[in-house]
Amino acid sequence: MRKIAVFLMAVFFLPFLALASDNAAQQFSSAQSTGESAGNYAVQRLGSKSGLKSRIFTPATSGGQVQMHSLNGQNPFNGSIASPGGKKILEILIHPTPTGDLSPVYVYENTGDGNNYNYSYVVPFEVSGICANGLIHCNPGTWDYCKYYMWTTDSSGFLKLIERPSTDFGGCYCINNSCGSNLASNNLSIILKDIGGGAVAAMMKNGNYRLRVTGVEVNSVDIIYYGQITKDTSAPQPSNYPADTAQYEWQSGSTNPSTYYDATNGGYLYSAAGSVESSEESNPNSMYSLIETSGAAQKNPIEQHTCYIKRIVNIDKKQSDHYSPEGDDTCPEVFDTSICNSMSDCYYDETGVHCRCNLKATGGGNGGCGQSFDYRFCGKFTTGAYIYDDSCAVLQIDGVTVWKPMCYWSDGINTFNGSTTRTTNGVQHIFAQYTNFGGCNGYPQSYLYIYIYRKRWDEVSSYIDDQCQAYENDSNCTLKDEWVDSVQTWSNYASTGLVPAGQVCKTFNGWQPHTFCYNWWEKKRIYVCKTQGYNFDKAKQRANTIVNSTKDVDVMSASTLGSTSYQDYREDNGSWGYHSGSLTVPFAGSQNGCMFVCKVKVPEEDTQAYANTNTSQYRSTNSYVFDYRKCADNNGSYSCPYDTSKGETVVTDCQCINEFAEAATIMNTLENAGKDIICSSGTKH
Repeated sequence: MRKIAVFLMAVFFLPFLALASDNAAQQFSSAQSTGESAGNYAVQRLGSKSGLKSRIFTPATSGGQVQMHSLNGQNPFNGSIASPGGKKILEILIHPTPTGDLSPVYVYENTGDGNNYNYSYVVPFEVSGICANGLIHCNPGTWDYCKYYMWTTDSSGFLKLIERPSTDFGGCYCINNSCGSNLASNNLSIILKDIGGGAVAAMMKNGNYRLRVTGVEVNSVDIIYYGQITKDTSAPQPSNYPADTAQYEWQSGSTNPSTYYDATNGGYLYSAAGSVESSEESNPNSMYSLIETSGAAQKNPIEQHTCYIKRIVNIDKKQSDHYSPEGDDTCPEVFDTSICNSMSDCYYDETGVHCRCNLKATGGGNGGCGQSFDYRFCGKFTTGAYIYDDSCAVLQIDGVTVWKPMCYWSDGINTFNGSTTRTTNGVQHIFAQYTNFGGCNGYPQSYLYIYIYRKRWDEVSSYIDDQCQAYENDSNCTLKDEWVDSVQTWSNYASTGLVPAGQVCKTFNGWQPHTFCYNWWEKKRIYVCKTQGYNFDKAKQRANTIVNSTKDVDVMSASTLGSTSYQDYREDNGSWGYHSGSLTVPFAGSQNGCMFVCKVKVPEEDTQAYANTNTSQYRSTNSYVFDYRKCADNNGSYSCPYDTSKGETVVTDCQCINEFAEAATIMNTLENAGKDIICSSGTKH
């Protein structure tokens, strides 16, 4: 049996094992030693009934009353696997009206420790639409004068609805007659789940951190949520955790589960099972229905594919190091932002965003006085100056002076504060300087500056990324389910008639904000496609080839040698053929042929009593029982566990005990004892 298991594993793992490195044997030896040590350590503590009971079973089933410990006994923790299943925490009942709206809508909530609801709420209006987080109220049967209401809870955790702007809601759709006939009646289960999902989310969001939903039951016109209050007994409890935590250990199911297993009422179990089956069968979204109608159950080879159709908006932020008012894009970008002392005075217009790039001075002015700017660029630029007496500014384009304020004044009483804006004709040499007539006596009070305009703009594009087109065009594929912005418009191969309510707007930011509004943003679809099935004939042949070529190999011998050969049948360059190879086999180490046990004689106190006597009245010797115990492995040295204080003695020390002869004798004795000893057949025995 061991040989079969080894070779089956070889079939699957052969390609991987063949790639093992040369030091695999050393790594295996180290891992084997570590594993044996850890295994022996665990067996010593868990290798007996008492060990399993005290270390595993009792802590796991005590409901947290008994702590579980790590193997070394150092780290206690709560290892209980008995967890409360849940009780009814919320029920919502709806009623469609002739206008397609819902009215009334009843909400029942259980926030206490009992089995009954302690709060009820009636939605105070007709429900014309559903959102993922609330409800929509319009004039009945229309989509006029609509108001949006969001689920929330009060300080006691009780659900209520508050009016909010429509922009606070998502996944909204219309259900009344203004959007189609019988939408509510035909989609009750979807509507119930959407209403309940928003309500439960509000219960969890608004402070009830301990609530966990454990089950949902959808009926014709109502939905029931089951849940529990959770807590971690090993962690510090929050200050607002209820003092009477026992009442929050909610449990679900029948309060009398033994009824279903009562021999006199065996029909209860079958009746309950039949009821569940009928309920699941009528719900096309139940696990039962999904499995029952699956391709495997119908013996139709199919594949299920999930795909998305999304609207994609891209904002590409652009900027140039020049500006051409005539829109001349042939002007080269010759500036690096590092030449800017600062970027300031940004403004918007129909062509984009524009900012001033204040250029750095490249040198001093005439005779070392003031500043000068020497650049080559194209586009729009501004030169400005503040001049205090006997000084002037000079601006040249390709050596031609185009601006020269205050250069002809020398009376010592005039100042200048102004600028000029120019546009180059292509790339030109721009030179500007501050100069002085009176030995720089006016220099400290004067300055010159120059800046260009840097243009920033957004290149905006939008498109539809359709990942479903291949399935939509495939005649072997059928649409099973569809959600449009979280609204289920297609369910189990049929349209629900539900559509998202109105446009949804989203804002994307570049240099400027850009808002886009569409009827939908994302569609999620599930397609079911027929396939040709699978052919495993070649895989079977390959497996048989490998197994047959290695079935006579002795595993221990191969382990000692370190390798074994095999024959494979595989596909290579499109054709199937036979190939040979060698497989490295790690040294398996020596293994004991049996488990070492010892035989211990244990005194027994027999207190059985009968009609006229008891055991002690006719037994003249002490009573003993023989117990076979697993020996403790201390790195290859075995010891027999026995207790001399209880009168226990070792009959047979640790070894591979073979008690077949004794067992056969005892069984033969028992067989003879069970035969007829009164000769009722007339034949002597």
